[in-house]
Amino acid sequence: MDLDGGLLEVVRGGLGMALTVTVEDAALHFRSRYYFAGLGPLRLRIPNLLTPGRAHVVHRDLGGGTFDTAVVAFSGGAFHVVGRAGGDATVGGELFDEILVNAIGSELDPAVWEAIQIGEDPGWRQAGSALRNEARRAKETLSVHPYADVLIPLPTGTAQRR
Repeated sequence: MDLDGGLLEVVRGGLGMALTVTVEDAALHFRSRYYFAGLGPLRLRIPNLLTPGRAHVVHRDLGGGTFDTAVVAFSGGAFHVVGRAGGDATVGGELFDEILVNAIGSELDPAVWEAIQIGEDPGWRQAGSALRNEARRAKETLSVHPYADVLIPLPTGTAQRR
């Protein structure tokens, strides 16, 4: 944090930017305020003429049925939407659920993962359903926490992944 309570993002070589973080329309907005060069405990502001310009990043929750994004640029003293804001139903919650299911499944024993995917036994089909529910819950948890624990009840016992 800087003296004004803003977030500091530092990259290689000690270069960084000070950001203001706000919540607007259920989304986090990260707006650059200034760039700096870090030299030990000192932060020297870089003149605006020598910077790449302003940055504005919007982060939305992954929990619902769509993945909402907007690409914005700073020009003429204001931020302008470059890419359309709004949801894309083809890159939504169900797609992320499936990606998480496959990522979690790839960490399971191969025979267990195969049984979940194609097993005819009701116990394995129930495990697949539980895995999909846990993946959705984990996705929603990851919207507000840095990690999520996943518990999968299997016919052979419970599997846990983080």
